[in-house]
Amino acid sequence: MSHENLSIFPQEILIHIFSYLPSSDLISLSETCASFHCAINSCNALMRKFKIFIFDHKKSFEWTPTRKYIKISIDSQSFEDYLKIFEYVGSDLEVLEIRYSSFDLKVLREILLMCENVKEIYIQAISLTVYLSDPIEPMPSLTLKKFFFLNLEPESIDVLKIFHNSSIADVEMIGNFKRPQILKTFLSSQTDLKKFHLHNKLDVLLLFDDNSLSNPSFKLQSLKLDNFDLYTQLPFFSNFIRSQSESLEIFETNQWKVFNLLGNLKNLKTVTIPSMRFTNPEPFRTVENLTINVDVSEGWARQFPNVKNLKLHQMSDYEYNTTAEAQTFSSLEDLEIQYNTVVDLNIPTVKRLKLCYLSKLEAGRPFDYENCKKLEELTIIRCSDAEWLAEYLERVETKLRLLVIQSTKLSECCLGVIEKNRQKIENLEIF
Repeated sequence: MSHENLSIFPQEILIHIFSYLPSSDLISLSETCASFHCAINSCNALMRKFKIFIFDHKKSFEWTPTRKYIKISIDSQSFEDYLKIFEYVGSDLEVLEIRYSSFDLKVLREILLMCENVKEIYIQAISLTVYLSDPIEPMPSLTLKKFFFLNLEPESIDVLKIFHNSSIADVEMIGNFKRPQILKTFLSSQTDLKKFHLHNKLDVLLLFDDNSLSNPSFKLQSLKLDNFDLYTQLPFFSNFIRSQSESLEIFETNQWKVFNLLGNLKNLKTVTIPSMRFTNPEPFRTVENLTINVDVSEGWARQFPNVKNLKLHQMSDYEYNTTAEAQTFSSLEDLEIQYNTVVDLNIPTVKRLKLCYLSKLEAGRPFDYENCKKLEELTIIRCSDAEWLAEYLERVETKLRLLVIQSTKLSECCLGVIEKNRQKIENLEIF
């Protein structure tokens, strides 16, 4: 039906129809004809969905907004040009995104003063310097759900000075940060922080080299430290971990030296670590989601008796089979294996299995139907071959909800078996 035919409907009918559309479609519809434009702009509920507007260097900064926006994305190197527009939209703004812009922190502070209701801030100035003209005063208190910052300039960590008086629940930072004292001061000012993710590419940030964060006011639920050298910081980092022992549920790191501290975390549910080459006196009974990225030592599985979601990535080959120990899990439902040797898996509880980049299959198949009868979803990505799949599909009795095969060699015979057993597969994707 054309927009001319739709425009004959009363405005309340149009509003009801439009209420089912995503914001991207609403933006297009509002520019189609006058009746659509009026219908969308007259309805507050639709205007709440009409939330995305992207400023770029092609748009004139003389433009005055005529509607409310709750999300604004600035993708431009002329950040200051749009300052006056925030006088119109700032009070309703909930999400501010700044990408690929160079800007003075004083300008950012001025914008945030006009955005008292903003809840999420995303800054992705990857290769452009955050310029400092004068000392920066902290903002009056903001309450943010999310603050994301990506910048590769070492001095860009000064952006945190703006938020020393603010309360932020989720902080994620990626960059080449120096001057750890700024980050320490910021973290020490936080009381409601629940998630803290730091990926520091320089590997020199001494965040835990004193007692500044030994007993902070916040209680984290999620902590992720990537490319972070803790070798000389273990004593003080241990104090920090103990302060979070009751609250921390998610812990991810690429530093194997901190593993012995995990036993202090009483409610840990999700763990991502590079290797499992230690033994804790007591098993981690609360952990349900486990990712190991490099290697393990024998007996690793006994440390996590209640795991439901397991990912084994890039396991080294030892004289014993790494994945064999996964068969000791009694509650395992999701299993992902990458770059590893797979020998006849026998995990009857698994419902979702993902095999990636397997080049070595012993006994001709990674698992037998009799040993994985509860399997509902099977994903095969870039494996050397999947001829064993034909035998599996011939024997399978229950219907697979999803079968995904990506960049994997399949013979004509195997393809024929897949087609023959197509009724056993609810959703099939081959690419």
